[in-house]
Amino acid sequence: MSIENFNKDKSSAGLSSIYSIINILIRFKFLYLFFIAFFIFIVHLYLRYSVYYYDISSYVLVEELEKKANPLDAYVSGDMFAYSGTRNLNNEIAKLKSFNLLKKVITKNQFFINYYSYGRIRKKEVFGEELPFEVIFDFNHPQLINVEHKLDILDENTYNLSISAKGVELYNFNENATEKENLVYSHTGKYTFGDLVQTEFLKFSIKLKEKSEDPNKIKNQKFSFLLRKPENTVEQYLGRLNITTTMKESSILEIKIRTANINKDLAFVDSLVNVYLRESLNEKNMSALNTINFINNQLSIVSDSLYDVETNLQEFKSKNRLFDLNYEASQILLALKDYDSKLLQQKMIINELVELKDNLLKENIENNESVTPSLNLTSDVY
Repeated sequence: MSIENFNKDKSSAGLSSIYSIINILIRFKFLYLFFIAFFIFIVHLYLRYSVYYYDISSYVLVEELEKKANPLDAYVSGDMFAYSGTRNLNNEIAKLKSFNLLKKVITKNQFFINYYSYGRIRKKEVFGEELPFEVIFDFNHPQLINVEHKLDILDENTYNLSISAKGVELYNFNENATEKENLVYSHTGKYTFGDLVQTEFLKFSIKLKEKSEDPNKIKNQKFSFLLRKPENTVEQYLGRLNITTTMKESSILEIKIRTANINKDLAFVDSLVNVYLRESLNEKNMSALNTINFINNQLSIVSDSLYDVETNLQEFKSKNRLFDLNYEASQILLALKDYDSKLLQQKMIINELVELKDNLLKENIENNESVTPSLNLTSDVY
């Protein structure tokens, strides 16, 4: 067999294989299209209902201050806050992650309440503007915790409320104490928005927001909410909160938290920064007030000491007949000036009297004519 015939046979075999594959694809084309559509649907479901996590970051500049030797040095330098000492970055990180600070943030914004909306396949946590209603709790009344309060909106005026749980707690938020444990509780009812819902185990009202969605859109929507202990919520946030410096020598702190609920944790980070800055400002104001009080106390002590010294000095002078030479000299000069003035006045009187005498003598000599001289006499007695 020649090389040319071999190549022709090989090409023919290759073409026949391609035709066979095409025939198979055509024969099972519907099956292939089904699998392709099925995988596209699976990918769509995955992308639509997957839980995505996001990193939220915020930055805080920590002002580091040099420590002065004492409050007076701080006062003289014009830095009223320096007496509080150098701010250590690790201390500021500890403040930001402190249990008490986080509890203030969580209690103020009621982050211990979780809200959920129900879709066709799963439920997701919602917050803020994502909710068409607002729940107003009366925390003077004990509340059930760790149990879902399911809300089925019937229309723009009414809703159904259902609660069913076992082994739940009745918690007093004002006293931070559990009143009852291992409760079995069930409750259902139809309510109007704005009505007070009250039983032995709960007390709240639900109101539609003024700028809520079109009533037709919220109709038949399903939501739920549950309350947790604030302390447990603090522990949950502490596990997700990460605070570090941006660079080794930097005084800028980065606050980062990983979350699947962007709106809620954006509000959390923003509130955390605001509360921290307010606490820092209060600390500065308190430091400045303490410094001012310290300076006023020192001035009062110094003033009292000066007064005592002056009093003792005057008493010493009086007892030992010591006088102020400058004061005595000035008094003597004033007396001398007064004496000179009086002496000059007396000389003028004497001169006038002499002139009167001369005129009288002259009158006797010359034709006995009378002359009335000008004479100014004073009534002062010396």
